[in-house]
Amino acid sequence: MCPASKASVPAAVGPVIVRPIAVSDAAAWVAFVGGLSPATRFKRAARRLEDLTPEGARIATEPDPAHELALVAEPQGGGEICGVARLILRDGGEAGEFLLVVADRWQRQGIGGRLLAALLDAARRRGVRIVDGAVLATNRGMIEFVQRLGFSIEPLVPGEVAVRVVKPLAA
Repeated sequence: MCPASKASVPAAVGPVIVRPIAVSDAAAWVAFVGGLSPATRFKRAARRLEDLTPEGARIATEPDPAHELALVAEPQGGGEICGVARLILRDGGEAGEFLLVVADRWQRQGIGGRLLAALLDAARRRGVRIVDGAVLATNRGMIEFVQRLGFSIEPLVPGEVAVRVVKPLAA
């Protein structure tokens, strides 16, 4: 999958490791999702609190590698998930939809950028040719973030509350 990499963040939080999600992350994943604010949940279409079941945690931490890539960011030393990036593969693995969420207290510290860069790198190595995602049209922070990473912005459906962000990947 994707080798672990370190991201530098302000000294207040220390180094962060980006790595593939693992079955052993189930409890940390439940705590991560449960700790997201309603605003972050809404912007990122994160799982509902009622999905925080043992079965939901198993599904989230045991992605089928033929259909999904999933990475987590954790502070060095582990025990906590501070961000998750996923790529749901389609079209025979040539395309994928990304999902990204960073815990509220870890936002705006470079973690989302590290997660998405690692996810795009893993996707490129898998032969994915195009990555896209749906973003709320009102989520200017996320739209500006993905534009800085080379994504283009397209209307999803005229009059819709979301836009499609798209990035072709070089072979």
